[in-house]
Amino acid sequence: MEDVHQRIRDGFYEVEATYPESKPKKPKLNGKGYEEIDAMALEIYEGKMLRYKDQLALYRREQGSKMDTFRADALEYCGLTDHPKADKIYSYAWEKGHSAGYGEVLMHLEELAELFED
Repeated sequence: MEDVHQRIRDGFYEVEATYPESKPKKPKLNGKGYEEIDAMALEIYEGKMLRYKDQLALYRREQGSKMDTFRADALEYCGLTDHPKADKIYSYAWEKGHSAGYGEVLMHLEELAELFED
């Protein structure tokens, strides 16, 4: 397997799908006498909302897949794949480092792996 550090540098775990720019705003209905305009505005809104939800779902699926791949690669790289507490060890490393990126998570995981060496 390619070095996880190199994969991080190469952006291998980065999401390629585009995060939706902004959630569509629901139109304010005008009330009596504006039914046709309101219906058209709602139809346009619903179409935009469907596209927004589809794009968000695509982004989240890819993000989840990339995170799962990173987790598996990082645990294998650190020799923790079959460790009985691999989930807890990884969760701790993730909690400590994810705000700074995958490199920081891997650094914490490497440090923790040293504690659990045979």
